[in-house]
Amino acid sequence: IETNIEVNKNGEGLTVVPGSELSLNLGVTAAQDKVRAGVEFGLRPDKEENDDLMPNGINLGDIALKQAWIEADGPFWHGGPEATTRFGTLDIGYSPYASLKDRSGIAISGIDLDVVELNGFYALEGEHGHVLGMRTDLHLLDEVALGASVIRDDEIVRLQVDASAQPIEGLNIAGNVAVDHADEFSLNMDNLWVVEANYELAENTNVVAGYK
Repeated sequence: IETNIEVNKNGEGLTVVPGSELSLNLGVTAAQDKVRAGVEFGLRPDKEENDDLMPNGINLGDIALKQAWIEADGPFWHGGPEATTRFGTLDIGYSPYASLKDRSGIAISGIDLDVVELNGFYALEGEHGHVLGMRTDLHLLDEVALGASVIRDDEIVRLQVDASAQPIEGLNIAGNVAVDHADEFSLNMDNLWVVEANYELAENTNVVAGYK
């Protein structure tokens, strides 16, 4: 049972908004942890809004299946790199700007081909149709990381490119570009640029500068 309390200040007054969420997670592993499965139960969508600090008045009919998945580790061909294949509820988090959750489908992740790592997924039809996505990471230099993600449904294409480098010890520089594009529009929409530099002056002391 998770309880969140939100406190808002409006002028001289304060408003407190409590909310609770109920969930039950079950998991199992086999074959030396190379096969995993899990299910999650929670409140039905029409029962999720609960303004009490603790859920009450709940019966078995209010519980619904939220997630169910099974995944396995292993190569797709003899002598090939090991990858993780997942069936069921997806939890895609390629980056903060390229993610997909609570959709059913199949995902393949962690295909390591030396300097290139590949990930991809296919989600079954939902509100905006089928969803396809992939993520590629390049490891060309030890101190430089490059990556790109593409997620597409029937209405929009989301492209995200990121890079990070450590030019000197203690200094990390990272950048992200995220672009949305719809076929109905000649111009790209909702473009986002993020640049950040993080320098460690001393232990537990960092200086961070960024632009969004």
